Amino acid sequence: MIVKIALASPRPAATLGEALEKVDRSIAEAHARDAKIVCFPEAYIPGLRGQDFPVFDFGKEEEQRALNAVSASAKKHGIAAIIGMERIADNGRQNEGWRYPETVRWAAVRGAKIVFHPQHTGSQRSGVRLEEWGAASSPYYEKAMMMRSRENTIYFASVNYALEYQEAATSLISPSGECQAYLPYGEEGVLVQDIDLEKATGLLAMRYAPDRYAEQKNPESPEFSVYGF
Repeated sequence: MIVKIALASPRPAATLGEALEKVDRSIAEAHARDAKIVCFPEAYIPGLRGQDFPVFDFGKEEEQRALNAVSASAKKHGIAAIIGMERIADNGRQNEGWRYPETVRWAAVRGAKIVFHPQHTGSQRSGVRLEEWGAASSPYYEKAMMMRSRENTIYFASVNYALEYQEAATSLISPSGECQAYLPYGEEGVLVQDIDLEKATGLLAMRYAPDRYAEQKNPESPEFSVYGF
């Protein structure tokens, strides 16, 4: 079964209005190119905090406005949207995301054919402009994408902001661990690709058997545990 997906990589937005405009435009483009689902970067609304670009004011009212606007755009265009957005809870602001082996394996062993990975890696102000995807001298992120796919035999879709100095491209990795396609570094765009769900077998993910790992206390050092399988 072939499914068309889209990965949207906009630049950071200065205002909520600008962010919603970029999201709506990307959703419309993904729909026009027949994608069934589109994914955006990590915490795109209002932007990932602690980076080298300002984050606009974002309270409960803005959160609801953003949720309503993105929902309406997705409904209008008949497409599912994964939008990274802060959630304002009683215990503070929440931003859920992942990039670790265990979390991707968790999804794969439960039948996921593709894992979407919203992220932010890079800078708007300084750094090195990458020229070659997966180069040995580049940061580890693109190599990690390959491993998350290869070690589970599923698709892995990683979605970054369009930054002046990106440390990883917005990329789709095939179940064999090869980069199927990516967006040019530093450029806004929507990457639209076909994925073949039959190729995402989850073969290597299914080899994981937690029951084979037995914890035993080391009799000589009881404070340490020995793991064997």
